[in-house]
Formats: sequence, structure tokens, C-alpha cells
Amino acid sequence: MMNGEDISAARKERGKLATAQQRRAANPLKSVWVEASAGTGKTKVLSDRVLRLLLSGVAPSKILCLTYTKAAAVEMSLRIAGRLSRWAVADDETLHKELSALLGNLPDSREAYIKLEATARQLFAVLLDTPGGMKIQTIHSFCQEILKRFPLEARISPYFEVMDDRTASEALADIQKKLLQKIEDEPESAVGQALAFLTQQVSEFKFPQIMETIAANRNKISKLLSAYPDELALRAALAARLEVNPDDSESSLRQRYMAGLNRTDLKELREAWFKGTATDVKNAEVLAGLAEREFPAEEFETFQKLFLTKEGKPKAKAGSKGVLSACPRLEEIFYREAENLSELESKAAGLRVFASTAAVLSLAEELIGGYNRYKKIHSKMDYEDLIVLTRDLLENKSVADWVLYKLDGGIDHV
Repeated sequence: MMNGEDISAARKERGKLATAQQRRAANPLKSVWVEASAGTGKTKVLSDRVLRLLLSGVAPSKILCLTYTKAAAVEMSLRIAGRLSRWAVADDETLHKELSALLGNLPDSREAYIKLEATARQLFAVLLDTPGGMKIQTIHSFCQEILKRFPLEARISPYFEVMDDRTASEALADIQKKLLQKIEDEPESAVGQALAFLTQQVSEFKFPQIMETIAANRNKISKLLSAYPDELALRAALAARLEVNPDDSESSLRQRYMAGLNRTDLKELREAWFKGTATDVKNAEVLAGLAEREFPAEEFETFQKLFLTKEGKPKAKAGSKGVLSACPRLEEIFYREAENLSELESKAAGLRVFASTAAVLSLAEELIGGYNRYKKIHSKMDYEDLIVLTRDLLENKSVADWVLYKLDGGIDHV
């Protein structure tokens, strides 16, 4: 076991390592991606990076800091302004310590250090004199600015308004209500049949969660839908991915399976079980008459339970020890049937996933379509639209170069 001194030394080493890593990440000469847990110093790294840029002579107006939340943007702004204000009035020793902690290595020459110190003391005034201050904003406000600046290139109305989360939720709830009314009026429509299928598969408590999930992932679903020319093509791709035939059903799979049963082998299995323990005899009774008649579909699950566990895996034992000795082929017959049933269950599960996904996508197409029409009519956008449309704008080869050229005129560091 480690004693107190060893633990303290280990903590100091970890602290030195973390400081060194943060200092490397804050080096503005390198493009860096930082991924870390909450409270581990990501904001500090970003603040240090900005301070080092300012010390190197970059104008505050040429730096853009993007955060996800307004609170984070405020925190960044306060941290940077607070550090610069302290530098402006700090004594020489305190400033020396701050600059040393930030940069790691200070200039060797006296002249270079004096210049660095003078720059540090002037930065707060430079920041205050910058029109509009430093650009520290959320990703959404940044995207909104770009779209307002390049509406024609983004193919949107220049007069669009941004909906907050509450307004967007209310709009979606209203569209969902109208969709359910439409389904009630047209139950035989594709979306009506999709809803009927889903309500048979899930409880009334689960269905609202499905609708909320569709709403939360609407842009991802829209991207998926737009990748295929029509719903049939999407269903075909989905069936291919799941390795199922969309024209099949669980019933047809079972019918084909029962038609192909080797009844001679099952009769041999049944007769062997009749000679075993009470459990073996009970299993044999389930198979009674199977070799002489068609196996009824309603008894399929009972038949399946003879070979598979609740998890759909082959059972560990084919029969009692005495039965296995009396019938050498029993294990071969049993496990072949178990594997076939397990494969059938896997195909049936694939069909269930296919049918459920197709039904959800059918509902999603209607819900998302209605929501998009609402936004277009009212010239509205939600927060996710801002990011998606800005991304599409910057990826559009016909206009991206022009947009980036104009942005480069005002921003050197992001």
C-alpha cells in the first residue's frame, strides 16, 4: 500500500502531466481537438489559447470563440476579461508568475520579455477599444449570423425568425395533433396503416416517446429520407440491410418451416422421449401425431419451446441420459432442429425490426413534412435548422468558396 507521502507525490506528478497537456493544447500554433470530461479544464484551455493569441499580436476582432450554450459564452468572456484586467494592474512579480504559468517558457532576452510584459499590460485596453468586443458566441448565434449574411446562397428567406425550444415544441405538438386527426379520417392510408401497426406493438405510454424521438431526430431522418428517390427504395435498402424479404411475414416463415419439417426424424425423436423421464415423456406428447398430420400453426410456439430457451438459444440437453443412450441419433436430430428454429427466430426478429422501422419512417415523413411546411410558410427556423443549413451552405461547392472568402476577411482564428 502507498503511504501519505507516496500519494502526495503521485498527485503532484499527475498535476504536472495535466498542466503540460493543457499547455500543449493551448498552443495557438497547433490545430487542436480536445475531448475531456466536465470540470477537467476545457474552458481553461480555450481561455489560455485566446490569451496566447492576443499576446502574439492577434487583434481581438480576428478571433472567434464558439460555445454551445450562452452560459459558456459568458463564462469565457468573463475569464478572458478578468485575466487581462488583472495583468493591467498586477505588480511585476505577479505578472511574471501568470505569464510563466501560461506560456511555460518565457523569452530569454531581457528586451523580448519587457516587450511581452508591456503587451500583456496593454491588452485589456485593446480589448475595451475593440468595436463590439471579442466574438465569443454560441454556435447557434454564429450560424444565424452567417445565414442572415448569405440568405440567397443558403436559399432561404432573408427575413426568417428563429423559434426558441418552447415555440418549436408547440408547433410540433400542433402538427402531431393534425396528423393523428388525418389518420383517424383516413385509416386506410399508408400512414394510417403504419400507426395501426405501431399501436399494436407498443403501449399508449410508449407511443408519445416514439413521436418525441422522431421530433428530436428530424434532421437526421430527413437526411436519410432524402438519400432515396422514394419510400419503396428506402424499404428495399432497409430489407437488404436486415437480410429479410419485405414480402415475408412471421406467419409465412412459419408455414414454410413447417412444410419442410423432417417428420420421420421427429417421429424417431418422439419415440425416444417416450422411453425417458417424466420431462421426456411430456416433450414426446407435444410431438404426438406430428408425423401423421399437419402441424397446427397455433401450436408452433409450444413446439419451439421444446428446443429453445426463453432467450431463443438451443437448450443445453436433448434428453435424459438414458434416452441419449437408447437413441444415438437423438442429439443430432434435436440440435439440428434447434439451430433451424434459432435461425427462423432470427429472421422473424429481422422482419419485426423491418416492419417497425418502416412504420416509424412512414409516420416520420408525414410529421417532418408538416413541420417543414409550417416553418416555410411562417419563415421560421429552429436551432437545429441553423446548424444544418449553415453546414449545407459551407459544403455547397458552388457557393462555399465565396462564403468562406468573405468570412476569412474578418476571422483569422476559430
